[in-house]
Amino acid sequence: VEDNIITFIGAGHETTARALGWTLYCLAESPWERDRIEREIDQVLAREPDPTKWLDAMPLTRAAFDEALRLYPPAPSINREPIEPEMWKDLYIPKYAAVLVMPWVVHRHRKLWDRPDAFLPERFHPGNREKIDRFQYLPFG
Repeated sequence: VEDNIITFIGAGHETTARALGWTLYCLAESPWERDRIEREIDQVLAREPDPTKWLDAMPLTRAAFDEALRLYPPAPSINREPIEPEMWKDLYIPKYAAVLVMPWVVHRHRKLWDRPDAFLPERFHPGNREKIDRFQYLPFG
């Protein structure tokens, strides 16, 4: 258990720091979004003393964070190996072949995202979030 905890802390601190840094960058570049989020945070903190309830009460903040993760995913690649041979369209993928998925490429694909290079947190607002396919948004794999 101790080894697993050390692994989670060691592996998690870089991705967390990157995610937070890019979110702050996106908000610095989008003052109108930053203002909306600051108002949301002020309102929630004024009425909700329990920090465990803050995230659910801040949909704009969560959406901005998710959109920053879409633009700048902290995990640069996802590595997989199929345990059985696979056919994908016309491509044969042998058992144990290295399969590499690049979230940055998926997150910037024009067939998957409208204005893929723009910081648009409304993509992740309630009502819109549900329309995003689970293979379309892969910030951590």
